[in-house]
Amino acid sequence: MSADLSLNVDSDFSRILRLVVSETLDSFGEGVKTVVLFNLGQKFNASSEDVLCNPALLEAGLRDIFGMGSGLIEEKITQTICDVLKVDPNELHGNFEEKMESIKQRARIRRNMP
Repeated sequence: MSADLSLNVDSDFSRILRLVVSETLDSFGEGVKTVVLFNLGQKFNASSEDVLCNPALLEAGLRDIFGMGSGLIEEKITQTICDVLKVDPNELHGNFEEKMESIKQRARIRRNMP
C-alpha cells in the first residue's frame, strides 16, 4: 500500500512542479517561456515536459541560461510549491534539487499520516 502512495506523491509532485515552473516562466512573458523551454529541451536532448519535472536538469538549465539570476527563479518556484503543498520554506536547505526532494519527502510523510 505504501508503494502506491509513494507513486502518487511522485507523480503528483512532478505534475505540480511542471505547472509551477510553467507559471513562473509565464510571469516573465510568453516569449521568455518559449525561449527557455526550447533551450532546455535542446540542451538536454529531452522534451521540455521531461526537463520541467526534473529538478536537477531544471537547475542546471536555468543556471546555464540565466547565470546567477537563476536563483531568483528557483526561489519563486520553491516558494510557490511550498505554498501549494503547505511546506514551510524556512525549513528547507541546500540547492534547488535538494529543496525539491525535501518538499517531496514532506508531502510523502504528510500523505502517510493518519
